[in-house]
Amino acid sequence: MRLIKLRETLTEKDLDAFLVSQPENRRYLSGFSGSAGWLLITAGRALLATDFRYYEQVGREAPDFELAQIKTKFSDLLPELLADLGVARLGFESQHVTVDQLDTWRHEVDGVEWVPLKDTVEGIRSIKDEAEPKLLLDRALPLDQKDDRQVSLNRRAGRYQTLRPLQLLERRQVALASELAPGLKPVGPDELLANPAVLGIDRQGLREVP
Repeated sequence: MRLIKLRETLTEKDLDAFLVSQPENRRYLSGFSGSAGWLLITAGRALLATDFRYYEQVGREAPDFELAQIKTKFSDLLPELLADLGVARLGFESQHVTVDQLDTWRHEVDGVEWVPLKDTVEGIRSIKDEAEPKLLLDRALPLDQKDDRQVSLNRRAGRYQTLRPLQLLERRQVALASELAPGLKPVGPDELLANPAVLGIDRQGLREVP
């Protein structure tokens, strides 16, 4: 779903491919959690370029991406990748690429128009996809009936009857946030209570997001 949304941007902007260099955006789109890598996404292919430290990790975490092995530097591999993909117009994350880095890429690559785009992936990240509400509910694990910290939700409907109260979600919030929206600053339970829309919760605990 996330790649589909990005590919819609390729069509709208008349781009052959989009280069993702920002770490949180890379993980959001691919699932890859390594510290080094670039995504190159076209209408029909999705490549993840990284070095030897992460070859096996790419297979585990980003099975929908083709591995592009970096032997020396990414700038050395980039011309080959773009030529193989037939890229003439390439979008890139302008707010995450330095002038020096862009100059290096342009020097290495001939015949490619570099199209600066801002907040392209961030715009996709700002809208929860269909899997995220389910993930939130799956992470709210049932408690024993004798636990005095439990809360009861939707009892009449017979659904989600014994969920952890909001305060107990804090310790798992950082890990959960990294999966839903990498890079966003976690907030505490008091802030969530003040703004229930953040995670689709009310003052009793979790509820389904309409």
